[in-house]
Amino acid sequence: MAGQILCRILGCDCRNAPQVLPGSDERDSIRQRRIRPAVEQGIFRVKNVFFRLGRWVGKATGRISTDASSAQEEPRVKPNLIERNQDSISQHLNRISARGESRHYVDNAVRDCIGEIAARERRQDLVPKPGEWLSNWRTRRDIPDEFSNLDRHLSEAFRARRSKLLQEKEQEEKEQLELACQKLIDRNQELIEKFLDIAERKVSIIDDYGDENWEALPDEILVCLRKIGEKEGLRVDWKQYMRGARKSSSFLFDPRVPAEYGILQAHLEKRFREFHESARYKRPDVAGVSNFSGEEFETHIAKLLRSRGYDVVGTPRTGDQGADLIAKKDGKTIVIQAKRYEAPVGNKAVQEVISAVSFYGGNEGWVVSNSTFTASAKALAQKANIRLVDGNSLQSL
Repeated sequence: MAGQILCRILGCDCRNAPQVLPGSDERDSIRQRRIRPAVEQGIFRVKNVFFRLGRWVGKATGRISTDASSAQEEPRVKPNLIERNQDSISQHLNRISARGESRHYVDNAVRDCIGEIAARERRQDLVPKPGEWLSNWRTRRDIPDEFSNLDRHLSEAFRARRSKLLQEKEQEEKEQLELACQKLIDRNQELIEKFLDIAERKVSIIDDYGDENWEALPDEILVCLRKIGEKEGLRVDWKQYMRGARKSSSFLFDPRVPAEYGILQAHLEKRFREFHESARYKRPDVAGVSNFSGEEFETHIAKLLRSRGYDVVGTPRTGDQGADLIAKKDGKTIVIQAKRYEAPVGNKAVQEVISAVSFYGGNEGWVVSNSTFTASAKALAQKANIRLVDGNSLQSL
């Protein structure tokens, strides 16, 4: 009976075993052969049950430990005021534009955003009153720290946004003005080229100290602007405009004059300075000297001599003692009388330069003209060792 119960526990089936009544030794042997495999199989099953039970307990224990450690390492933090209302802040930030002209534009945007957030947070006591300035709202004594932090955060973010948009707008307007100015230049290129030639002649005139006449440039720029404006059909009292512009060192903004003319004014000055600098190293063209005034002809001669390496200064407009220019090179001083004549130049010019050589202590005397010389002038110059340069030999001066 006990053997059958053991067999049931261990899972072996001994019911079909042959019923033999052997001897005692033989019965023990048979019993061992039958029971041992069943016992071994039962032990294996028990181990397997405990093994599975251990794994399940281990996993459960580890999961509980992991959850507990996570809760300890990362405690749940309640979002602050800014984090809870990030959607509202983003909406107000996107409404910021570069169009507002009021100096309180950003403050008003901050105030409106604070009011909306305060209402959402059920803090009606913190909602700014209608027409209340942000500066006045900030003086309240009952403002919590989180709303003060919100105010600072909004002010910084909104001002940064506004500044960026204004810079982009300014850059866009600048590009548009530059494009309009370039079109204006392209349409009036012939007038601008003429301005460069006229300004070059007037600026290059040398005074008594050997300096160029840069004071003439602003007036010539204004004249060029007026010519271009008239050609473009601008209805402006240019005389009054130019009188006012001469009193100002910068572009005179007139509501009737487009803003691109201010850029054109700066362009004309910059372009002339480049033109004038390049002309220093370029030999002047003698073509058209017959259209020069007396002063412009003197300037032309001075530029020719400078291109040859001479140091040239002018003489006083009055009491010049018969000399217009004093040129020096290689230790020599040359006294020059410049005569822009339609008719041939006579003895008087030669006599004047003879006196001027003595007065200025010159080594040589020249009379330079765009015209020719009379026979008597040539004879006197040859005897007094005065060099005569007429229009034909002017280029080789």
